[in-house]
Amino acid sequence: IAEHLSGGRMRFRKGQSRAVQTYDFVAWFPPAQQKCRISQTSTIGHVFGLDFHQNKVADPADLYWDKCRKTVHESTSKNRIVEHLQELAAECEYLALWLDCDKEGENICFEVISLCGPIASDNVYR
Repeated sequence: IAEHLSGGRMRFRKGQSRAVQTYDFVAWFPPAQQKCRISQTSTIGHVFGLDFHQNKVADPADLYWDKCRKTVHESTSKNRIVEHLQELAAECEYLALWLDCDKEGENICFEVISLCGPIASDNVYR
């Protein structure tokens, strides 16, 4: 993606995660109406999972009434994806997300948005 958008003029850099790459390049960004430095990276699937508060129950039907909590997936934690995305978000003014056009892609999109706190919601494009 970065090679195509940059016309082959991108620079690779290391970030918090060794599992995903980050590419920087300068290109025209229509929402800003100017050329911008663009950083392109990725995730490794979902960032968060849902776990039940009760881990052990006698009857699995009891889980229908149990509260859920968001947890960071083990692979996401091990690969420092959260830290990677937050580090990049701290450098950015805009966030453009390009994920699969299905419910799962939308869910991952909102997981990433939730980690990129300093970016104003009107500067998020999906």
